[in-house]
Amino acid sequence: MRFLQFVPVIVSLLQLQAQSLCRDADLKSAITEQKVMDNIRPFIVDLMRTQHQKTVDECVRVCGRTENSSTPFLQDVKLEHEDLSKRVEENEKIVRQIKRTNSDNTLLEDFPIYMSEASLNPRTFLSFNRKSLFNSQKPWENLTNDFPFDWPTGGKDTLQTYYGVKGSLPLRNPDTVCFEVDAFYSIYFNLTGRNLLFEIGIGRDWVIDNSHYIGWEPDSTWSFVVSRDDVTGRVISACQSHQMNHGELTDISNSTAGTRQKMSLGIRVNMADGIMTVVDRSSLAVLCNFTDIDVTQELWPMFGVYAKSSSDVVMALRHSFLVSSRTWIDV
Repeated sequence: MRFLQFVPVIVSLLQLQAQSLCRDADLKSAITEQKVMDNIRPFIVDLMRTQHQKTVDECVRVCGRTENSSTPFLQDVKLEHEDLSKRVEENEKIVRQIKRTNSDNTLLEDFPIYMSEASLNPRTFLSFNRKSLFNSQKPWENLTNDFPFDWPTGGKDTLQTYYGVKGSLPLRNPDTVCFEVDAFYSIYFNLTGRNLLFEIGIGRDWVIDNSHYIGWEPDSTWSFVVSRDDVTGRVISACQSHQMNHGELTDISNSTAGTRQKMSLGIRVNMADGIMTVVDRSSLAVLCNFTDIDVTQELWPMFGVYAKSSSDVVMALRHSFLVSSRTWIDV
């Protein structure tokens, strides 16, 4: 009976929720992902089939019977085996369907973007894998186990004004691209005025080096900014475009020495409908929802880090993928 006791545990794994970083922005997509989740875990099915075979072998050894015997127990086991075989076939069918969305007939795991060292401002630093951006070459100690500290050299097109780096690939109509970004800051001197900490945004190639951040450009940029608010003295987030704040300012943390904060963000850019959404992946709260993105030309992802004299700031690009070619699963 060990197999029958084992099945509910495995089935519970199959029923884990698929978490779309854009779930609040597109509930229908999330429901579709949940349905697929129940079918694309063939390695769990293989594990169940292995356990099934072990159970049958043990029953044959102990009872001297074969799988074709008519005992109710072995009949139940055989039915389980047939059900698992159907699941394997369903898995293969779904994978084949997803593969057909790519001209190369390969399952796209991601939108293969990184932070381009060819556009790196000399005030900022990249990790060796070009996925993490730092405002200092000596990041705070408790990150050393997670981040490599071999810095690539800058390229000939290095940004001179913008305090950060451009993504390696542009966004084009009609793609819908999602990014998962983790941002960390550790304040060691009290922030003053409107100290910026970090920025994530998109913009036209010809405007992104006009200033040290794109959040307050008059045109063709859209940005999520985290900074000290000079009115309340707190660290807040703001959504900015066309030299305006859009929506409410969100309180994040203190701005005093000793404050440390991590933010897990999801950014979804729908180039077909002209919508950019920023989501807090921890609470699934929508932080920004720009609905006026100009998609007539390609846009470049931008990552900026600031407060070099008073804080350590790190941004890490965890995942990026095309919604049309990937079901996102986080278990």
